[in-house]
Amino acid sequence: MSNRHKYAFNGEGFFENAREHIERNDFPRIPIGTIGGVDGWYLRIIQTVQNNVTYYSPFIGKPGPHPKIRIRYYFVIFKKDGSVIPAGEGYYYLDSGYGYQGNGRTVTEFLDEEKGYLTNGGIKIEYGLQIEGSLDPYNFWTFNFHDRLFDYIFLFQFLEYAQKYKLFNVIKLIDQIWITMDIKINLSTALSHGLNHYLANFLDKQKTLRELAKKLKNEDLEKMSGEAMKKCVKRFFELAIPNGNCC
Repeated sequence: MSNRHKYAFNGEGFFENAREHIERNDFPRIPIGTIGGVDGWYLRIIQTVQNNVTYYSPFIGKPGPHPKIRIRYYFVIFKKDGSVIPAGEGYYYLDSGYGYQGNGRTVTEFLDEEKGYLTNGGIKIEYGLQIEGSLDPYNFWTFNFHDRLFDYIFLFQFLEYAQKYKLFNVIKLIDQIWITMDIKINLSTALSHGLNHYLANFLDKQKTLRELAKKLKNEDLEKMSGEAMKKCVKRFFELAIPNGNCC
């Protein structure tokens, strides 16, 4: 299965008459739309020359300035036999005015009659793009709330940073994001990082004492915050006395 669906914006671009565009170096821009609240993004194939060898690479960019952003990206290029060749996947910090270029192929590789990349005379590229966050004018990183897909690793890194520097408002914000995005995390993470909204949501889903006890069995209760302990005890009594007037 393609990895492109892991990204908020993904799709395929087909560049017709590729041989002519390679000769003239004038591949068109295929509009992608608005990503992360920034409009004007496009997919294109661009030319680069390295050591006197000409390459053509997939490229995602936008005209004009944009804030510095942290992106996740994904490119593959289809060969004429239908197989795909990875052309880049990972994370990147993108400065204002710049786009991201995937791994290229030489002109000879693209035009090879037997093992080349021309499908019905064109080049087919699959892409994925996700903006994780952007740098605001005050030099603070903010989350991308415009797109629905967040990356767990990115959020966890921000959570670790917020806890280290005691940024409690940021912790509360991340806590709410876990629930809004319906992202599952380890209970240990919720307990150790003070994610009280996530913990409350988790406890509410436990419907029996046995189920709750099983989930808490391997947790270090001595390291649990007072607020977290209070929530766990409250849920315990709610399950033990279903019709009682607990807490």
